[in-house]
Amino acid sequence: MEWFYLEKQENSKLPEWKRSFAINDDGVVLVPGALAGIPENEVYLCSHFDATPSVENKNHRYFPSKWMAKEFPKSSQLCVLIEQEAERISEKS
Repeated sequence: MEWFYLEKQENSKLPEWKRSFAINDDGVVLVPGALAGIPENEVYLCSHFDATPSVENKNHRYFPSKWMAKEFPKSSQLCVLIEQEAERISEKS
């Protein structure tokens, strides 16, 4: 699993961990649960109920971006941006 982050935009207030994402060995992109707009532990409970895997990094939980976008529509725009960046990174490799 490799970790990356989106560059901070001029008007962005997101800390680095909220802009971080991982690409696992299967090519699944994992994004921070905090993007859901609800407490991370609630996102974790939803993922557990759905049997969706998650990863912890630096005291924050990360979930598959496609699952996040589907389950928490507020996160979908950021999930798409992160997926696009992950695709660019994968193409360079």
